This record gives sequence, C-alpha cells and structure tokens, in this order.
Amino acid sequence: MADEALDPERPDFERNGYRFLFMGAMTSIRNTHAPGSRPEVSPAETFELLAFASHLMWRLGVAESRL
Repeated sequence: MADEALDPERPDFERNGYRFLFMGAMTSIRNTHAPGSRPEVSPAETFELLAFASHLMWRLGVAESRL
C-alpha cells in the first residue's frame, strides 16, 4: 500500500504526501515533554516546528475549503 501511495502518477499523490507529513508530525513532535522524550528543544528548532505546524494547518484549511 505504501508504494502505491507514493506513486507520483496517482491523482491523489499530493494528498498522500500531506497525509504522511501529518502522521510524521503527530508521531515525532506532538508531545516533547512526555517521559523518555528527547531533550529540550532550542528556540531555533521551536520556530521551525511552529512554521511547519503553521504550514500544515494552512494546507488543512485549503483542503477543508474544497469540501
């Protein structure tokens, strides 16, 4: 399934790409203060993560406006 989802010839290629970005964001950065998590995030990395999250939210708004 993953190979088919990443096929650039499929019409839903972009949607699948963003789906994987959202999944990765939820898995890797959603809770940095959980027990056993990575060390404290630097201010520069925090800014980058906020910019990334902002972009994902913008794309979600675009997708919702198409519904």
